[in-house]
Amino acid sequence: ISHKKCYVMALGRSSNDSVCFRIGDNTIQPVNSVKDLGININSSLDFSSHVNLIVAKAHARANLIHKCFLSKDPDTLVKAFVTYVRPILEYATITWSPYHIKDINNVESVQRRFTKRIAGLRDLTYADRLNVLNIDSLEVRRLRFDLLYTYKTLFSLIQVDWTSMFKFNSVSFTRGHCYKLYAKTSRVNVRHNFFCNRVVSAWNSLPAETEHFNSYNSFKSFLLHVDIGI
Repeated sequence: ISHKKCYVMALGRSSNDSVCFRIGDNTIQPVNSVKDLGININSSLDFSSHVNLIVAKAHARANLIHKCFLSKDPDTLVKAFVTYVRPILEYATITWSPYHIKDINNVESVQRRFTKRIAGLRDLTYADRLNVLNIDSLEVRRLRFDLLYTYKTLFSLIQVDWTSMFKFNSVSFTRGHCYKLYAKTSRVNVRHNFFCNRVVSAWNSLPAETEHFNSYNSFKSFLLHVDIGI
């Protein structure tokens, strides 16, 4: 293990910063934030710093599309945005999906500003621009990713122990589909907005029928044609 590539980050308010960790004779450097697998994580598990970094990078790349592309055709520009910019804003959103209004608006500002610069759309509202270009808001797409990952987890399409994350609701007389989840209580916002908690409400409110859960493709197609409530 290379001690130069190792860091110590204490989580929570009651962490003991005086504890010194070592690898052999080498002291491991304490930090308040660290980048792991492309995601910036800090000691309070607040992803605002990560949002600021990816938004700045996405804005720069979106500006390059308008500057460097000779074609001003809306379809061409949108395809370029989807290919080169949107992946920056959607990588691993299940982990860091924002819940602060300022962070949600910050992420959305990239697509909002990009679409406003497309010829003929400047005077339209953001919602109208999305309808004309036939694309969804980034917030809607993040929720859809959450729901798709929930399906993969519950139906064992990925190697994750879903019982440690979810629990099926044992109440049988509620309306809706038969795969409703139990909503856990949370004392702090970080836990309340963690993936396996924040997705429960949206999952339970899906107007889905049993046949929509028969396969992943059926469920994915269902989500593309239903209002998921944002």
